[in-house]
Amino acid sequence: MKVFTSKPPRFLLYSACLLFSLAFIACEPDYGNLLTSQADLTPSIFAFLNTAADSQYVILRNATPAAGSYRDFLEKEYQLYRRAKVRLTGKAGDLVLHGQYEIRSAFHEDYEHDFVFVSADRVRPGESYSLQVEIPQKGVYTASTTAPGDFQILSHHAQDTLDIFNPLLVRWTASEGAAGYRVGLRWTVLDSSRLKFGTSTKVDTGYGRQYLYVEPSAERVALLNLDYLALYYKSPGAFPRQTLGNDATILVEALDAPAWLARDLNQRGAIYYGGPDEARAMPGSYSNIANGRGLMSAVTMRTIPVILPPRKK
Repeated sequence: MKVFTSKPPRFLLYSACLLFSLAFIACEPDYGNLLTSQADLTPSIFAFLNTAADSQYVILRNATPAAGSYRDFLEKEYQLYRRAKVRLTGKAGDLVLHGQYEIRSAFHEDYEHDFVFVSADRVRPGESYSLQVEIPQKGVYTASTTAPGDFQILSHHAQDTLDIFNPLLVRWTASEGAAGYRVGLRWTVLDSSRLKFGTSTKVDTGYGRQYLYVEPSAERVALLNLDYLALYYKSPGAFPRQTLGNDATILVEALDAPAWLARDLNQRGAIYYGGPDEARAMPGSYSNIANGRGLMSAVTMRTIPVILPPRKK
């Protein structure tokens, strides 16, 4: 191995200085918006509204300092979060929020807490909703959005049997106010790899899914590739711990502007709340929460239950 002890050529020094200067200019901080202490960390606030869901969610998540001793600081923060007042309002008045649920991370329960508020009220297509969160000693955070208008799926009927060996063609009508669409197929998987302790016969239910995003200006047609689903038929031994169920669901979601702007993060994977029928994602780089950070979004969703073809035994 050679060891270079001589001075680098002068042009390399000039190049390094130039790159350093450009990097410094490009990364110049916003001195009017600096975090000067742990108390400056803003909470993450997420409100997920879905016209097809039987529950709506408002989720508060604490901000964790990047370094240092913060156990005592966070415990004080939790006391403030537990006193938070959350209000979710629509055209007909306030949505009823049932209590507050505190969820601790299984891996980092000391410092990752979610405070979840749930409403069993329905959200209506085309209506506007507003959010107000007040956390003592921290501030008041607000957001608003409008659920896209209603629409219909045209290409299938309930209980149709799918041809899973060819791409799935989905057509739908326009949704007024939609900033974009997410189209997908979700199918049931009986997953024996998640057997609960002490239950030798119980099989937990999981879900497979395939999604595609469609621009609002494009023709309202989506072609979903079902090769992964077809493997259950072509290579039954490919998933030794999984059994394919008989049912599936075609879904089309009309996304409001916040959900559409956050779609790239949705595609990369996220934390989901509300179960597979109400998949809501938490983006991190886009925010429409005034005075804070996070996302309030409203999705208008249509679904059609379909059947998978029988499999050879």
